[in-house]
Amino acid sequence: MLTSAASLAYLSGWKAYDAGEMGLAQRYYLQAYALTKDAGNTAHEAFTLRILAYHGMDNGRREHVLGLADAALERARGRVDRVTESLFVICRARALASMGQASQSLTEADRARTLAGSTGAEGMTGWASMWGAASANVASQTAKILDSIGDFRGAERHHAGARRRYSGTEHQRIAALSAAAEGHSQYQQGQIEKACATWSHALDTMTGIRSTRTLKAVHAMRSAVNQVKDRAVRPALDLDERAHIWLCEAP
Repeated sequence: MLTSAASLAYLSGWKAYDAGEMGLAQRYYLQAYALTKDAGNTAHEAFTLRILAYHGMDNGRREHVLGLADAALERARGRVDRVTESLFVICRARALASMGQASQSLTEADRARTLAGSTGAEGMTGWASMWGAASANVASQTAKILDSIGDFRGAERHHAGARRRYSGTEHQRIAALSAAAEGHSQYQQGQIEKACATWSHALDTMTGIRSTRTLKAVHAMRSAVNQVKDRAVRPALDLDERAHIWLCEAP
């Protein structure tokens, strides 16, 4: 019962995060952590420490993220299967990147990909499998690491991998955000037309989604293409118009 309640608190935190309510999200995550401790479920406790580490990274509060990621991995090791363990290893990899330790980060990201393999969510621990295949999450977080160190070509490849793995599942929102991020990696390489095509696909995937993160992603697309509109790049003009219409019609 306590483990189920912890999963619900975790989900509530994620929904608050998706709605842009960062303080509320943290309170739910902390409640989830308390419930896992009361349940005596050390592996699930590790999973909530992991999301608290990501929450700090996503909000620019890096003071404790590496400590949280290390604690999560320490608790999970030996208590979860190797595929589920990859989720903790990639969290540590991204935490290392956030602390400027790029070389160690890339080594850990390689290890996470080896652990995750290319399987789906089948066979993973229940509370971890709710969030999709480990290989998809590892690809997404690897892409974020590579974006942060300026390897946009590598980031593009891994964002695309995450998009493909999330597409056609119940994780439509994450597939859409992965496509949006893939487009930005292409844009950073000067591939304007390719980026606009990818962003157009992202807009298709975002249909019907209510999310502060998707709204921010579409505003970021428009901000990027507005920098090249004066060059009369037709795909950029078309994408800007389409994004404007999408924002006007957003749920």
